[in-house]
Amino acid sequence: MLSPEEVARLLGAPTCLKHQAALSVAYGAGLRAAEVAALKVRDVDSERMLLRVERGKGGQYRNAMLPVGLLALLREWWKVGRQQGVMHSDRWMFPGQHYLKPLSTRQLHRIVVEAGIAAGIDKRIGPHTLRHCFATHLLEDGIDVRIIQALLGHAKLDTTAYYTKVATRTMRNVTSPLDRLTMASSRKEHPAAEAVAHCTRTCRHLPRGGPRLPDGPCRALEPGQAQGDVGDRDLSHRRHGWSRRGLHRLRALVGRL
Repeated sequence: MLSPEEVARLLGAPTCLKHQAALSVAYGAGLRAAEVAALKVRDVDSERMLLRVERGKGGQYRNAMLPVGLLALLREWWKVGRQQGVMHSDRWMFPGQHYLKPLSTRQLHRIVVEAGIAAGIDKRIGPHTLRHCFATHLLEDGIDVRIIQALLGHAKLDTTAYYTKVATRTMRNVTSPLDRLTMASSRKEHPAAEAVAHCTRTCRHLPRGGPRLPDGPCRALEPGQAQGDVGDRDLSHRRHGWSRRGLHRLRALVGRL
């Protein structure tokens, strides 16, 4: 199995545009080696952004996805192939040594191996590795396994479920029930720390330049009296070194929260 970074290096290693396009189809659409070799120009549906797979496993017909980047690469290869005289609208997308015959699966395997060596990948890889990477990376990105089953053309869900065993990034993102119990018990043992964290989260939007609150536990503020009332003289703001103007600014600020 290759990481996304390793796949990017592998796809960028071939110097031949046809080889790069063939490997990109295997990874971008999740096709088997035989399906890549049997792909024809007319199988590219740019309107619905689909690849028609007419010779799938067991002779089954299905539609595969056609990413935007892959379509642009195939169009580029079409232009170059037309200039070379090997591309025809009713022929193979990836012709072999003769344009009337498709690229063989053995040739495709050799292309992958040579690209892996050029990319500095020490793992044992082949065309089917790119199909495995396609399914595994989709699963790690949160795509439902039933959608992946349809894209791969699997008749049984059990076959697609194999990729859940190798989707390591998905496993790392799962929180164990033991960790949840540990976090819950930590909150119970340190309620004061949780209260301070809650106060910090709820009060983080207060401006730094405002009046400083006196030290002590947090308590709810009651609406103050209007400026000039007699009861305003009884407030304890003088004891904390506050000015009357600063106190009313604080009240106005709290009223806007």
